[in-house]
Amino acid sequence: MKKIFPLVLLIIGINATAVAQNFILHIKNNAHMELTYTNSLMHGIGELPPGLIAKDQLLDLYFNPGILTGAEGYLFIFPTGQPSDRLTVYYDNPFIGTGTYSAGSSNTLNAKAMKWDISVNNGNDCELSIEITNPGSNYGKPVPVSLNTSGIIKGSVLWDKNNILAPEISPYGSAFNFKLMAPTQFVESNGPFTLEKAGTYNGKQGYFQGNKETGTVTYETAASYNPNVVEIKYTITGVPVDVPLELDITADLNKSKWLAGPQKTKPAEDYVFVVGAFPAVTKSNITVNNGLAQLNGVDFTCDGDWLKLDANGKITGGGAMVNKIAARKSAGVLPGNMIALNNNKITGNGSNSMLQVKAATQNNQAPVQAKQVQGAVQKVRIKQ
Repeated sequence: MKKIFPLVLLIIGINATAVAQNFILHIKNNAHMELTYTNSLMHGIGELPPGLIAKDQLLDLYFNPGILTGAEGYLFIFPTGQPSDRLTVYYDNPFIGTGTYSAGSSNTLNAKAMKWDISVNNGNDCELSIEITNPGSNYGKPVPVSLNTSGIIKGSVLWDKNNILAPEISPYGSAFNFKLMAPTQFVESNGPFTLEKAGTYNGKQGYFQGNKETGTVTYETAASYNPNVVEIKYTITGVPVDVPLELDITADLNKSKWLAGPQKTKPAEDYVFVVGAFPAVTKSNITVNNGLAQLNGVDFTCDGDWLKLDANGKITGGGAMVNKIAARKSAGVLPGNMIALNNNKITGNGSNSMLQVKAATQNNQAPVQAKQVQGAVQKVRIKQ
């Protein structure tokens, strides 16, 4: 009995000091698909039943030691429903000795160790963080956007003849640039989104990027209910649906000078009369989608003022129009899921070609005009 008693104390003493020999596994599923895991236990208590690792989620697994055995085994991870395409994670935290691990790959998945730690203050637990990825996935990679061009946008451009008489050229519509931009690429992403044009594409969440000009614009001068108001009605056909668009209409000084109305008195000879088109944003939250193939009432109003410009076209003096131009540069033309402003300044000269179509039938109307939109989204065509 005297020989056995110290041995019993030794066993009890060892088991008392090694209160834990867990192997803790943190799995981040960045494969962007649902995964399944199974467990093959070699040492420890309680083989884990099969379970799921949800898409884009983190799962913590605890492998508990047995008496004087530690925790050791294999964890197999595979796309749900595809057990033959599995990768293997080996874990080992022995009762005596150094903890080890290995993480492999499969035809589809790859396991990458992100953090490894032996927690001396927690009973020598071993803690491993791994990331499961799918290198062949398009997640995070730009993919081309296939544009459906079945939508239509309609609206008006209006101005008060007391402030703005008319552009020097006729028809009036030729003094404007109509710009509609559609994205060319989609990147699947969970965000967070800041300046990106977030949305869904083919059922996936992410954001759009790139720009491609699209759509065909026709416009005509309409008879307004208010005799002091000039109204130009426009229609853009061939509009992509279910993607965020950028729409802008500008009065381009490179195309035409404008004549001031009777209420706008020229303050000095070195002032220039400048006209800008400003969006009415009451329709900003309407989306062109498969349930609404036509977006109506996307209107712009024109304002004009005498401004003093330097040789480079930069504003050096003027009235309230200066503040409106500044706001025009910083705020979206039509913010929301469907239409947003591209804040990049364009320095082109608006060389869109015009195609003459049939003459208008209403009295005092300018001929109907059509053009294929080309170029990029623009701001008021002066340097600011």
